[in-house]
Amino acid sequence: MSTTGGASWNVIDRTMNAYDFRLSSALYTVGSFLDPVTQINKMTVRRSTNGGVSWDQFTLIRDTNSCGYCVLPNPQDSRVIYVGGDVTPATGPSYPVLLKTTDAGATWKRIGSNVINQQYDRIIVLECDRTNPNKVFAATFYGIYLTTDAGSTWSILTTSVGSVNSLAIDPTNSNNVFVATSNGVLLTTNGGTTWQSSNENLTDLTVQSIEYDATNKVLYAGTKYGGLFRRNLATAPTSVDETVGAIPGEYALHDAYPNPFNPSTTISYSLPKAVHVSLRVFNTLGQEVASLVKGEKDAGTYHVTWNAASMPSGVYIYRLEAGEFVESKKLTLLR
Repeated sequence: MSTTGGASWNVIDRTMNAYDFRLSSALYTVGSFLDPVTQINKMTVRRSTNGGVSWDQFTLIRDTNSCGYCVLPNPQDSRVIYVGGDVTPATGPSYPVLLKTTDAGATWKRIGSNVINQQYDRIIVLECDRTNPNKVFAATFYGIYLTTDAGSTWSILTTSVGSVNSLAIDPTNSNNVFVATSNGVLLTTNGGTTWQSSNENLTDLTVQSIEYDATNKVLYAGTKYGGLFRRNLATAPTSVDETVGAIPGEYALHDAYPNPFNPSTTISYSLPKAVHVSLRVFNTLGQEVASLVKGEKDAGTYHVTWNAASMPSGVYIYRLEAGEFVESKKLTLLR
């Protein structure tokens, strides 16, 4: 009796628990190797240049329980490899760890620890711009981070987004980034300066994987319980542009203008002091359709332009949360 889909699976490596793999100029797999003597799980990378017949093995951390969850070989330079995971000391909490080699695995250096260092976190996704591999995204349980200089310096793009499970970069424009999280899909069209949710008609927000078809401008999302979804982004995705003005005397959420609108409107809000700000848009079912602002903001009056070209006509609610100040107002999109 033949097996559906061709030949059966063959084991090519049982040396370690494997959590991620990449096929680049070679086959890379990353995970943890349990030392039978010390009983320490060691972050380990294995590389094969012959399809798994033989392997080169690199133990990155030897004396502390550790695990690698993602591996990223530079698509233009096989000597450069990034590995992300976590380390769990015998005493104290676990913490994220990111390592890099520039000599094909001979030596490894920890990078990003001054920024990517939240306790109980781990690096679970690594992706790079294929046309500029110095631009690397690292995603964790709690945030998304970016380097544009091959790991020398890192910046926080967004935090508290829910566990990031997958990340896709538009190969034609690396400012367009799509993220699968435990809270649905996030996207940015400006390289991470602002983010918005993209969950319309997504019945399961536990999104495990995401892929982007740049040719047809179609986004695919695989969910834990709801199946596979697709979204046509051929029309311009919702975008955000923000400016800031003079310092006001009190908190305020101003009326959007124009309202009704098609397809863009400007939302203004005022902050008398520096505070954490969230400005989001919801549909009438209470589903978040856009996250326009999220993070710390200095005192000032801000003007945010929301381009809702990909949204259906209807009534929307925009909601400002700034410290203890909360206010909502209505918007109407007319086609």
